[in-house]
Amino acid sequence: MPLDVPVQSWQRDAYLVSTDLALVQVDEVNRVFESDVMWWAQGLPRDVMIKTFANSLCFGLYQVCEDGNDGSGAKPDGGHVETGGSSRTLEQVGFARLVTDGVTFAWLTDVYVLQEHRGKGLARFMMESIKAVISEWKYLRRFMLLASDSMDLYRKTLGVKDWAELGSDALGVGLLEGPAGKQPHP
Repeated sequence: MPLDVPVQSWQRDAYLVSTDLALVQVDEVNRVFESDVMWWAQGLPRDVMIKTFANSLCFGLYQVCEDGNDGSGAKPDGGHVETGGSSRTLEQVGFARLVTDGVTFAWLTDVYVLQEHRGKGLARFMMESIKAVISEWKYLRRFMLLASDSMDLYRKTLGVKDWAELGSDALGVGLLEGPAGKQPHP
């Protein structure tokens, strides 16, 4: 059964965050997964990547370019949207994925913003969009993530705490890494 979460979009300047799965540029996201940008991830066969997206709530981050006047080198396979009679091209520049039931639990993973778009508050913009969605889930029990050097971003935008800060001896965190979870080869 697919997630029962309405498609939502947020726009800030020349950037759009959307949960519309039809806009996700699968090959572009997979290209990033195979790069040093996502050193903790690995690319997947296209059909497997599509399955992961279909079983998740995806937040695509796009640079919005007016067709024929973008100057951004937008990919020819980029998404196209019609608004107010004008056609715009969307270039995938970031991504975040929630593995979730859409009610009680969400696991944030696969977060990135391309290097050339960093320093513009776009990761914060994506996290604020995620916060807007999960704040509507009145039965949400747990929102989890693993982070290395970006914990401050998640603290400030989502209000997450490090496990040790929760001060609960009653709960433990377990993690089993499967074969694809091992550190990818350099």
